Amino acid sequence: MLVIQGRAEKPVYLVISNGFVQIKDAGHLWGMPTDLAQEIIKDEIGDGKARMTCIGAAGEHQIPYASIMGERRAAGRGGAGAVMGVKNLKAIAVRGTKNIDVADPDRFRKAVKETIRKIQGSAQLSRMVKHGTITFLDDLNDHGILPCRNFQEAQTEWAKGLYSGVFEDFIVKHMHCGPPCATRCSKLTLVRSGPYAGAVSEGPEYETLYAIGACCGIADMPALIEADYLCDRYGLDTISFGVSLAFA
Repeated sequence: MLVIQGRAEKPVYLVISNGFVQIKDAGHLWGMPTDLAQEIIKDEIGDGKARMTCIGAAGEHQIPYASIMGERRAAGRGGAGAVMGVKNLKAIAVRGTKNIDVADPDRFRKAVKETIRKIQGSAQLSRMVKHGTITFLDDLNDHGILPCRNFQEAQTEWAKGLYSGVFEDFIVKHMHCGPPCATRCSKLTLVRSGPYAGAVSEGPEYETLYAIGACCGIADMPALIEADYLCDRYGLDTISFGVSLAFA
């Protein structure tokens, strides 16, 4: 567990390597988008394998729903990015090469195997592997419980523009959180043409497509991939961002 107390006088980032902690100046990183800041930090510490958490402009300005970005994944709920912003903490880079001690390795391995067996026996697994969490949006709209247009509607024909079959055309890589992952539901998407060409996202997940998409009355997949990309760069929680727009 890492506990950070107090507030730095100026922007800094932490480097933790096998328990050794360094505090480094982050003045040149303040204001940078999360993806660029993370790459610069890896170059500065000379370790491309370091894992990272970082805030963007939203956290720096203490937006209540600022997220903490870990590469392309977000810890979005609760405004934790704003807490890092208050502390003038731009990022935390961690690298460890030691073993992880488990109290009962045999029992742990048995529990992992049993959990994987149950997951692989799920009827939903093939859908999650192919399309990820977007399959939930298909089901919710089909059953009339998808939040649309700021919860004014629960089932619409236009929301089918957000279905997994449409999403599939933008998938360029099937991702996973680590080799042992049994679900492998994460997808890297890319917009290849049009006004949002070049937008790339590890997602969007169901929550982003419902909040920024259906809840705002938007069923334009390239635009939503771009929105997800920008929220990640600025460090904004896509759920709170989307429903705030829908309410407005």
